[in-house]
Amino acid sequence: MAGQYLYEGTEKLLEIWFSHQDSSRDCPTLLEIPRAEWDVVLVKVKCEILSVIERGGVFAYLLSESSMFVSENRLILKTCGTTTPLAAIDDILHLARGVGFKCVGGLFYSRKNFLHPELQLPPYTSFVDETNHLDEAVPGGGAYCLGRLNGDHWFLYIMEEASVIHSSVRTGDQTLELLMTNLPEDCMARFHSPDTAHIGELLQICPGILLDEKTFEPCGYSMNGLFPGGEYLTIHITPEPDFSYVSLETNLIQSEYASMIGRILQLFRPGSFVTTLFVANSSPYHSAAAAAGAEGLGLDQGFHGYSENDRTVNVFKHYNVTFASFNKSGHS
Repeated sequence: MAGQYLYEGTEKLLEIWFSHQDSSRDCPTLLEIPRAEWDVVLVKVKCEILSVIERGGVFAYLLSESSMFVSENRLILKTCGTTTPLAAIDDILHLARGVGFKCVGGLFYSRKNFLHPELQLPPYTSFVDETNHLDEAVPGGGAYCLGRLNGDHWFLYIMEEASVIHSSVRTGDQTLELLMTNLPEDCMARFHSPDTAHIGELLQICPGILLDEKTFEPCGYSMNGLFPGGEYLTIHITPEPDFSYVSLETNLIQSEYASMIGRILQLFRPGSFVTTLFVANSSPYHSAAAAAGAEGLGLDQGFHGYSENDRTVNVFKHYNVTFASFNKSGHS
């Protein structure tokens, strides 16, 4: 491995909800925090802002290493490579206090297993170490591993402050992630140049979306998209054959996700993928997910050409979380 170039496309995903409860102002909002202050915070994360779009009360920042989304009372920081998002938690909490928030309503940190964890900086070489770091920053959370330890799996740290998270998540919250690996070279070749042929097809899947895109040199692609209501969609592509990876994440609420996932699979044709789905109790479709372990949202229909390896459903205080992993049929 000495001298071999490797890049870890798998992201570390940090999401923090702030509560209006006991706030020092009537209507505190993270949207008042200027870009210059986020620039300073992201130095600790080892990435930088490339561009920003705004729609529906959400700022979508395209980063050198993935994305950040800022809304009234929620921050989402999704970073790949050897970035260090947990190093920014104290600064993020400080900025939130500066605009009037006093209370964290919920914190979520998650990631898929790394291809090469030994290349990460501490504490990211071990989820146990990441958990210890989070316990110190926001006491009261729980750490989980969903999926096979000797296969694709997904780590989750979740802290729900029972007395305040309900007021933080004031409307239904659903978030889908689709994390794809072992992608065909002919598909990934499109992202070794400024050619973004896939994106026209994506627009057909997501009409009305406002896009902010970046094609990297010598290869790679990132996109943030905002729907009219402020819902987001983000896609990141690491196209190199030895460690190809594509991620998609959206909080666009759907009554079922099988059709969206099926279209994305047709677009990228991964050899394997995992899905994660968060459904809040306040979601209009929570009862379907709760009653059937997300089957009511269409994740039980299977996907043509793929075999399901695992499905795990966790029921938390304010969310149901479903993890599932798949391989192309006939491949282990």
